[in-house]
Amino acid sequence: MGQYEGVPRYERTVLNPSAVSANYFWTSAAMKATAYTLLFAAMPDGHARSITAVRTTVDAADTGFALTVSGTDNAGNAISEQLPLTTSTTTYETTKAFKTFTLAISPAWVIGGTTADNLIIGYGTRVSVKAGSGVLHGWFVNTAVATGAVTLTDGMPSPTTLLVIPTGAAAGSYQAGLNIGFATQCYATFAGTGNITFIYR
Repeated sequence: MGQYEGVPRYERTVLNPSAVSANYFWTSAAMKATAYTLLFAAMPDGHARSITAVRTTVDAADTGFALTVSGTDNAGNAISEQLPLTTSTTTYETTKAFKTFTLAISPAWVIGGTTADNLIIGYGTRVSVKAGSGVLHGWFVNTAVATGAVTLTDGMPSPTTLLVIPTGAAAGSYQAGLNIGFATQCYATFAGTGNITFIYR
């Protein structure tokens, strides 16, 4: 038997997410039933993140306007989710985090008045640490956590909180030996800024 057999193999993800942007991918413009040519093809920070969308009624509310997001998670698995966009001016956010994605409005979409409703597409606060199940071993703060805590959760849309890294956690602070299991996917929600390494298996 080799001297390292039976020793757990740990992986790590470094998250330094960009500030939330409500209109990064699509600035307010008329909805359409064809594929959207987005302003950018990927997240600005390279992470897998939640997608946000806001529909605004112009003259009369459109109908059948569900937005389908299709793409991959940070492990390359195919994922998809539909945002209902039911209420005008309300922000809808995917429960899944997308590394790559395309967007399409339901073919059932019908203009309610003479002008199509407007649509804004951006990304939210939820960032994927690891797709699928695993065990969180620890974390290390590379750059201080400022203006808001970082919350780690398991599972969506009804998340279970795994731990909270508080506002003001200084560079160099860490926790190890946590061994906290997660069943579906580990997400980090950044209320502010920070650069953190997460260690898991």
